[in-house]
Amino acid sequence: MTSKFTCAGITTHSRAGVTVTKVRFGNDYVRLIKQLSSNKKIGVKEPLGGRADGYLDAVRVDLVELPSEMTKADACAHIATLPEFQSAEDQMLIQEVLGTKAPKAPRTPKTPKSPKVKAQKAKPSIDSIKSRAKRQVTAEQIVAAALAAETVAE
Repeated sequence: MTSKFTCAGITTHSRAGVTVTKVRFGNDYVRLIKQLSSNKKIGVKEPLGGRADGYLDAVRVDLVELPSEMTKADACAHIATLPEFQSAEDQMLIQEVLGTKAPKAPRTPKTPKSPKVKAQKAKPSIDSIKSRAKRQVTAEQIVAAALAAETVAE
């Protein structure tokens, strides 16, 4: 199932030399702005720099409401045309997300495998059984060897 979003934009979080810029998507414009501005649960937890809890401070939160529900790829294509996202860095970031979110080519249907044909063994005929070589050891010899082994073991 493909997710649909109602708002999208770019955010930058930074602290002590660590800067993270991402394209963000959401379904509730107001909640997303509050969440990103409060620096909580933004998915940008960096061990380097930042506050003691590891989260970074919001430097830029530019979000826009989309004209209709859109997939991530459609939302990126839409915000790429807006004037607030025309800087070279923003365009490069949007194109990077578009490259990773491009729809996959449809799978080609697998060709059905041909059924495996088991080689059937030919049933032996009476003539082939009679023509087999005789065994060198007879049943009497086997019984004699077994009795000899029993007497040695006692």
